[in-house]
Amino acid sequence: MGLSQVLGRVLEQLSVTAWLPAAVLVGTVAVIIELNTNDEADSVIEAIGGLASVGSGGVFVLAFSLVIATTMTQSAEFSAIRLLEGYWGTGSASALVCDLLIRRQKRKRKQLKKRVDNAKEKALNSACQEWKRWGLPGAVRAAAWSAVVGDEPDMRGYTAHTRETASELKWRKDAAPEKLHRLSACEQRWQSFPEDKSRLMPTHLGNISWQSRVRCACSFGKVLAWRLYVLVGSTCCLR
Repeated sequence: MGLSQVLGRVLEQLSVTAWLPAAVLVGTVAVIIELNTNDEADSVIEAIGGLASVGSGGVFVLAFSLVIATTMTQSAEFSAIRLLEGYWGTGSASALVCDLLIRRQKRKRKQLKKRVDNAKEKALNSACQEWKRWGLPGAVRAAAWSAVVGDEPDMRGYTAHTRETASELKWRKDAAPEKLHRLSACEQRWQSFPEDKSRLMPTHLGNISWQSRVRCACSFGKVLAWRLYVLVGSTCCLR
């Protein structure tokens, strides 16, 4: 196997997300070195101009440094993601911090659920007002409301024709745009929390990651969901 083939396989292992921080690191270090070694470079712009005039040897050094920095960045990428998600070990100090942050996430989840319910009630009420303007009977509007909130006992009290008419109504389509926009924003934020509150994580990223794994498990199976999760953290871990 030649050198070019080895280099090609190494570059294949490097994920796109690892190149950007490595490029920033190498570029910053190169500019700092240029400022300190080039007496004619008195500003960052002049230092960048000086780097543009380096020979083939300097280009090779920068390229090699970029590859090394990208490799180092990617090796720590998965651990960094786990850290940001809230996996902080089993120490007493980390357990205390996790406990406090999870309680905070629990309060935020409870408050957000109230906002979702309140926004949904207002959006549904605006749709009922629109139906009233159309001249729909009160029984139909009430049946549609019960169907949306999932009140099955109330639905049994309506006639078959009333239930059928109510089922044909699309309350989200008929709700006021500003009310529906508020509801959509609250629901989107709510979806970032795990449905099971016992699976709350200390950080917002951890909650999003856990909920994403649950959705993947429902759609593709637990094994594939875990492989996709590892792929997000570090592509080379799968190879």
